[in-house]
Amino acid sequence: MKLQTAYVIAVAWMIRTYKHHKSPYTVERSKDHLRYCFYLQGDAVPFFTLHVMKSDGLIKEFVRFDDELKLHRIGHPAILLSDDDCQKWDGFRSVHEHIDRDVSTFGLFLNQNPVAILWD
Repeated sequence: MKLQTAYVIAVAWMIRTYKHHKSPYTVERSKDHLRYCFYLQGDAVPFFTLHVMKSDGLIKEFVRFDDELKLHRIGHPAILLSDDDCQKWDGFRSVHEHIDRDVSTFGLFLNQNPVAILWD
């Protein structure tokens, strides 16, 4: 897997996951990133954000604690090779990893294998 593939998987996951979301949120897009910001009713500061940069291909999840957004976890794009093996993007390169948990997969239009996001 290359960086561009990881970025496409991350963006596709974010769009698919939140396309029918009903609570208040905003989407920030540029050619270099995608960010979803989720708000509680009446709050100006988001309580939760998901952000992917084209330069690293990882989904970074930030959660608000004491009025400050802090990194909570990182989502690694992955291509499943079998039920328990995948090619995971670590932010710099593709690595093989044994899957020891349930993952929610989806199809990507240019790939025959299912893809997923593995959360650390």
